[in-house]
Amino acid sequence: AEESGTITEILVDKGQRVSVGDSILRIDDRLLRSQVDEARARAALAAETWTRRKRLWEEDRVGSELAYLEARYASEQATAGLASLERRLERTVVTAPIEGVLDDRMVELGTLVSPGTPVARIVDLNPLKIVGGVPERFAPDVRRGADAVIGFDVLTDRTFEAAVSFVGSAVDARSRTFPVELLLPN
Repeated sequence: AEESGTITEILVDKGQRVSVGDSILRIDDRLLRSQVDEARARAALAAETWTRRKRLWEEDRVGSELAYLEARYASEQATAGLASLERRLERTVVTAPIEGVLDDRMVELGTLVSPGTPVARIVDLNPLKIVGGVPERFAPDVRRGADAVIGFDVLTDRTFEAAVSFVGSAVDARSRTFPVELLLPN
């Protein structure tokens, strides 16, 4: 979540595929909507005041330069304030940052969230990242980009080939192995 509020709508159920930018859930946005409406009115008034002061000052030299500058900067401030509130309003809809499957939803309707609260877990199943360890004695033989053959206990009659995508530089003190990662197309 990037905004505070109460979850008012859940748009995607667990197990569903999502694409980047798909809406997952909504946070109550009533207060922010009213603030945006207020800021929009303030920005419109400030823009109108700026337009009139500008015309009076530049064409007829009526008023003071200070009033001219105050109107200009008030208009810019009101526009920036409106843009900030509109961005916050957009963030009340939580969207998928990656493509994948919604594996878990950590909130329900009525849950109160704040910025940084985890709301869902999306799992990208392609490619699969396989994390393992290589014993110290084999570490010099393993390089990034090297081919590896992978077997799984549950798939006893099948093996898969994948390229090594990462080899750690330091040994894991507990297992005495070097960390290795492989990417396997699913």
